[in-house]
Amino acid sequence: MAENFKISQPAVSKHMRILTECGLVAMVKQGRERHCTATLEALQEVAQWAERYRLFWTWEMYDVTSYVQVLDLVPDSRIEITWGPAEKDRTRVEWTFEPVGKEATFVSIVMDGFKGDAPKILEQVSASASGFCWVLAGLKALLEFKVRLNVVGDRFPTRKC
Repeated sequence: MAENFKISQPAVSKHMRILTECGLVAMVKQGRERHCTATLEALQEVAQWAERYRLFWTWEMYDVTSYVQVLDLVPDSRIEITWGPAEKDRTRVEWTFEPVGKEATFVSIVMDGFKGDAPKILEQVSASASGFCWVLAGLKALLEFKVRLNVVGDRFPTRKC
C-alpha cells in the first residue's frame, strides 16, 4: 500500500492504525497480508457533526443565497465563517466581540480571501464592508432600542444588489 503514497511504509502503517482505532477503517489479517476496508458508516457521524456548521443565508427579496460554513464559534467572543457560492472561491469573515464598559460591545470584522484584480477586490471589499455595517446598525437598533429598521430593504429598494 505504501508504494501508492509519497510517504514511508511506517508512516502509512501509523495512519492506518489511527484510522482503525477511530473506526474509520476495518482491517482483517490474512496470512502475512492485511486487508483494509473503509467503514463508511463511521463517516456518517462525522458528516452529521460537520452539518451543524453548514448553512445558507438567503435574501428572498433579492433572490440571492450564499453558502455559509462556520469555522469557529466562541459565544460572546468570536465567530469565524467562510461564505460565498459553494462551488467558487469563498471569503473568510471573522467577528470579534469585546465588552466596552457594562453596556456596550465593540465589534471588529476582518475579511479576507477576496480574488481578482485590484479593482475587483476593492469592489468586493467595499460591498461586504458596507453590507456588514448596515446589518450591524440594524441589529443595534433592534437589540438596544427595539426599533426594527428596514436597512437591507431600504439599501436596495429596486433590487440593485
